[in-house]
Amino acid sequence: MPTPVRTTLTLAASAAALTTLTGCFASGSSSAKVEGTYVSSQTLAMLEPEVSTESDVLALLGTPTSTMHRADGEKVLVYDGRKRARSSGSVLFVAGASSKVDVRKRVYVLLRDGLMVEAWSDPADLMAGHEDESDIYDG
Repeated sequence: MPTPVRTTLTLAASAAALTTLTGCFASGSSSAKVEGTYVSSQTLAMLEPEVSTESDVLALLGTPTSTMHRADGEKVLVYDGRKRARSSGSVLFVAGASSKVDVRKRVYVLLRDGLMVEAWSDPADLMAGHEDESDIYDG
């Protein structure tokens, strides 16, 4: 007949073994990578139209990917970015799952007379009201 001390030791050894083996049966990994200048909606919301200056925009977002000079003298700063993330996991080497996220985002910041007038991430807005691209670009 098992003694109370022997039962306690057996339970403790079983718990330790189960805890150690759990690490062998469950695993997971994840990675994230950002390319270019990925501007989040929260960051973009920090800019205030007619208040934020071009210097404020550059300090917050950094150097733009490109700059467009419109025929009317306005300037558009363009920021291209990509965010990729992967994650995977498995349990008992039988059940597994993985996910991939790949988001590309282009943000435009319109400047007039040194002030930020508008910022958006929909390229169709830039073309609105213009017959063709030559109306937007001065060279």
